[in-house]
Amino acid sequence: VDINLEDGLGNFFKKPNGVFYKGELGVSIVESSQFESLEEKIEFATQSGPILIYNGNIHPAFAPKSKNQYIRSAVGIISREEVVFAISTSPVNFFELATFFKEQFQCKMALYLDGAHSDMYLPELSRMDFNQNFGPIIAVSRPLK
Repeated sequence: VDINLEDGLGNFFKKPNGVFYKGELGVSIVESSQFESLEEKIEFATQSGPILIYNGNIHPAFAPKSKNQYIRSAVGIISREEVVFAISTSPVNFFELATFFKEQFQCKMALYLDGAHSDMYLPELSRMDFNQNFGPIIAVSRPLK
């Protein structure tokens, strides 16, 4: 996996950014600069940023009353075996999104995935977005019974 540690403009480059991954020990989020030093076998990884919550703390640069609001999606870690994906139904800022993961799911780690281009396909919740050209896709599947 190639990790981008460069500086630049845009949300991806707001430090710390991070990597959501599934490894042999389960799911987790680490700062991008720490990913290469992981010793477990990695099955899946995607890099994004900024990290919303790290070790239980909301990113200190996020302001509660920020006007930087978009439809946003993110992933949060509940435990090494349990992860939650969320997408807002109306525009939110980073602080609101981070607070949602911290208060609703008690996530100690959460990573912003995307903003204006966020889509989700979840027929069980009548959410079947096909509005954008998809980039990275994270799919969760269950065996047929």
